[in-house]
Amino acid sequence: MAKKTNSEYIEDLQNNSDVVILNNPIATPTFIRQLSKSKKAEINEVYTPKLFYEIASRLKPSDLENLSRNTNIVLTLEIKDFLKSIQTTNTSGYSYLIDSIKMLQTTLVEWIEGRETIIVPIISQSVHKHDSGKIDLYISHDLAKQILQVKETENFSFFKKNVFALQTTRSIKLFPFFSSWKNYGRPIDVDLKSFKEKLGFNKAVYSRFSSLKKHVIDPAIHEINEKTDLFVKYELLGNNLESKKPRVTGIRFWVWEKKNVKILEEKKAKQGRGEAIVDVDKYIEQVTADYKTRLRKHADEFYDRLLGNAANKIHYGELVAKFQGTALVNQFNMITDVEWMMKEFFRMFPYHAESLRSLSAIRSHIEVTEQESKQRGFLLYFELDEGFGLKVTKAI
Repeated sequence: MAKKTNSEYIEDLQNNSDVVILNNPIATPTFIRQLSKSKKAEINEVYTPKLFYEIASRLKPSDLENLSRNTNIVLTLEIKDFLKSIQTTNTSGYSYLIDSIKMLQTTLVEWIEGRETIIVPIISQSVHKHDSGKIDLYISHDLAKQILQVKETENFSFFKKNVFALQTTRSIKLFPFFSSWKNYGRPIDVDLKSFKEKLGFNKAVYSRFSSLKKHVIDPAIHEINEKTDLFVKYELLGNNLESKKPRVTGIRFWVWEKKNVKILEEKKAKQGRGEAIVDVDKYIEQVTADYKTRLRKHADEFYDRLLGNAANKIHYGELVAKFQGTALVNQFNMITDVEWMMKEFFRMFPYHAESLRSLSAIRSHIEVTEQESKQRGFLLYFELDEGFGLKVTKAI
């Protein structure tokens, strides 16, 4: 059976009413952000996003077939079923839903398509059939087309039941953000200022990071980890992070699907029962040693090739002199700090072809090592720091 193309895979997700798939919210933040402008935070930031995701999940490519531009797609919402699916416990759930519908009827979305600027409300019209328990939602052709035009790259998807399970504004805002990174395969470094602006946390109450951490990040991640299929953790980036007054400039997030974390936990459980499995710490020790051996090989090749150019010999003499107090080139093999040595090579020859070749080979080795670690059941992330050291981060 032939493997599905990206476009076929996307269409399968679009035809599944349990799944929401959209273009990456980081690539198109304006569209997502317009859903969080309201005086009533509970309605707007809890009920309204869920209603939007319900609409997005139910739009299908076939809905646009034989549909003219000035017509609408009609989605019928079963009120009782929808309120149950979003797990509302509020007795005002019905009135909140009506307010959310009204809000989406007045929320305009704008984008440019070719030589046209298109402006439409998210819901063009709604018809509440009294005593029927149903509401018909009218979605314009242009908006449906815009939502369904999912790029083969820079898209994200999630089961809507996950976001429906969340009951706080901060978690509902952050869940799509984390979902967009779940298959990235590496830690995500986010600038703090950009993070606040894109997700609507650039308010005076969050001017201090400690407040943002206490009232947004920690409780949101706790709820997401508890109620959805994602597992998220983070560390801070900045200066003087261990001091009483750290200067936080960014956040590094790790995002995994729980099914991957479960594999690791099962392997750990087997280890606890005495079954054969490689210890993760020993594995990290092994790959670190292998990395140093490979780095030494690259340094040796770098040295041999560049010494073929007589003009470079004096630079190597200076390099060895700095490190050992001697300019004898034949002392090169006594240098044991290969990370320092490579850093010095790149400092002196930053744009040399050998520098670029070595850097590419080192990064490729790290990527292969990371994939091998996942095949062994270890959720590890490998990074090359500025000093050519190998940084290994464990998922749990």
